Amino acid sequence: MPRTLLQRLAAANSIHEFTLAALERWRDAADLIAAGRRTGAIYLMGYAAEMVLKAAYFRHLGFGDDQPILFSDLAAAVGKKGISQATTLGSPVTNDYHDIGCWAALLIAYRASKLRPHPLPVRVALSANVVAIQSLWRVTLRYHRNRASRAEADRVRQACAWLVRNRTEL
Repeated sequence: MPRTLLQRLAAANSIHEFTLAALERWRDAADLIAAGRRTGAIYLMGYAAEMVLKAAYFRHLGFGDDQPILFSDLAAAVGKKGISQATTLGSPVTNDYHDIGCWAALLIAYRASKLRPHPLPVRVALSANVVAIQSLWRVTLRYHRNRASRAEADRVRQACAWLVRNRTEL
């Protein structure tokens, strides 16, 4: 008997798993946009952006592609409890580990602290695209029946496309 979907999940989050999942959710979102299901597409694109940012941060932290990324690693990055990397770097902290604004700010601050800052055009585009996504995406979209307009979906699609396309430069 074939294994179920949940049995096929990777043992743990990792850079590799985040990247593959981001690309899969990106493709799912494209299918939803084509079907006119724009709110669902925005919902999935937000998660794709989140995973791209987390993968980039942990890659710069020195994690291997298949090294497990645990909840404690997420908390150590942006969490409010104790001393997080975000606290140390003066970046925003959160208890919402889906907060792409916090992940983008941490990524920018961390690279700058290691004297490997993003080139200015990349930093500006990263920040602008994350703001564009955040202006329309929340994890809580799943609880509401709102329907996104074509312009809203296009705005998030363009911003997320930039993140997906430039993921190796982040």
